[in-house]
Amino acid sequence: MGKRLLLIIDVQNYFFEQNSNAYIKGSNLLIRKINRTIKFFEKNNEPIIFVKFVPSKRKNNFNKWWKHLPQGKDCELYKSLYLPKKFQIFKKDSYSIFRKRSFRKLLKTFEIEEIYFAGVMTELCVESNIRESFEFGYENYLFEDLVGSRNIKYHKYSIEIIKRGFAKIINSKDFIYGKL
Repeated sequence: MGKRLLLIIDVQNYFFEQNSNAYIKGSNLLIRKINRTIKFFEKNNEPIIFVKFVPSKRKNNFNKWWKHLPQGKDCELYKSLYLPKKFQIFKKDSYSIFRKRSFRKLLKTFEIEEIYFAGVMTELCVESNIRESFEFGYENYLFEDLVGSRNIKYHKYSIEIIKRGFAKIINSKDFIYGKL
């Protein structure tokens, strides 16, 4: 087993607050499972990185494609998300954090070989990060019970696509309790 990292993508108010345009139903259960997994990685002294989407002020495809982008407090990590004693936060203005050289450099510094993915939205940012991670040579694991989307059909299709060539699909409970 190589050095591993937990990467938590876009667990922000924008997707987890009930009054948001982008609220994901069932995210209250999702956050509890994500928190349990964060605590497991923390207990094992393994790196944890949170990624949050903060739109760029410059014109780009996001401004053209999406009618409602998160602003201000929408961009903050969700208040019920457990923050361990040691963690890092990276901001991104695209689907994937792998576009940031500073992030890739940190992975090399930590000598990461395996990346474990959690977060939202499965078919957009999560899948984009997994695909790029694969291209950079990392062994990827997707916690199927720690990802979500507003559209269950897209969510399921994305997991099937990821499973076909980009990551091993695992369950967080099996992972934590050594049943894999």
